[in-house]
Amino acid sequence: MKKLKIVWALVVVSIVILVISSQIQNKKVHKIISGDSRTMISKSNLPVNVRYTTEQVDVNETSNVDVSISTTLSKGTLKVKINDLENDLEGLDDAELLFELSEDSNSFPLNFQVSSEVAGIHYISFIFSVEGKGVKALSIPINIGKEIVQQKVQKAIKNSNGVPLSISHAEEVIE
Repeated sequence: MKKLKIVWALVVVSIVILVISSQIQNKKVHKIISGDSRTMISKSNLPVNVRYTTEQVDVNETSNVDVSISTTLSKGTLKVKINDLENDLEGLDDAELLFELSEDSNSFPLNFQVSSEVAGIHYISFIFSVEGKGVKALSIPINIGKEIVQQKVQKAIKNSNGVPLSISHAEEVIE
C-alpha cells in the first residue's frame, strides 16, 4: 500500500512539473552584447575595470545582465552606486553596494534580470568610488526590442589648427 502511494505521488509530481514546464515560454535572444570599460568612454581616475554581457530581447522579456567588477586596489571600501538612467527598466532598483577590498578580494560579480515595456536602448549607470583614491562613472547599454536604431555618428569638423568645432543651427528673429 505504501509503495502504491509513493508511486502515485511521483506520478502526480511528474505531471505537475510537465504542466508547469509547458507553460514557460522560451524567450528569444536576438543578440548577446558584451563590453569592457577599457574600451568604453568613461570618466575615470579610479583603477576599476568592468566587463559586462547583456541580452537583446523583445519588449517585456527578461534580459540577463552579467557584470564583473575588478580592481587592482587592495585596501579600502569600493562603493558602487547603481541606477536606471531613464527609469524604464523593471527589476532594477537604485542601489548602493559596498565591497571591502583586500589582496584576496578584488573581483566582484553582479547579476541583474531586467525588462522594459519600451523598445530602445536603456542604460544602467554605475558610479564607483574609493575614498581617497578617486571616482569612476560609466553606463552599460541594455537593448530591448528587435531592431535598435543607431544614431548617425558624424565626423568632427576641425579648424586649420586641428581644434574640433561644434555646429548648431542659427535662429534669427527679424522684426
